[in-house]
Amino acid sequence: MYYVTLFNIESKRPRSSNKSIVKYLNNHIDKLQIYFNENLEFYQYYRRGATFLDEQYFLRGRANMRLYPDTFHFYQTNSFLQVRTVQ
Repeated sequence: MYYVTLFNIESKRPRSSNKSIVKYLNNHIDKLQIYFNENLEFYQYYRRGATFLDEQYFLRGRANMRLYPDTFHFYQTNSFLQVRTVQ
């Protein structure tokens, strides 16, 4: 994903003034920031080294899984994890 996105951004970069290039790149930075903000729960899950949702996140054929924005703090509580995994 990274290299495809980088290739697309670079191949469409305007060949004009520095001001135009900065505006173009800032526009893409804004889009990337929105993407990261919308996927913050997944990023936090990954960075914590959590594995209890790996089957939902990493198996083919799964729908785009979104967590509720305020649920990430439950991942830190062992009692929540034990109750959650038993169900």
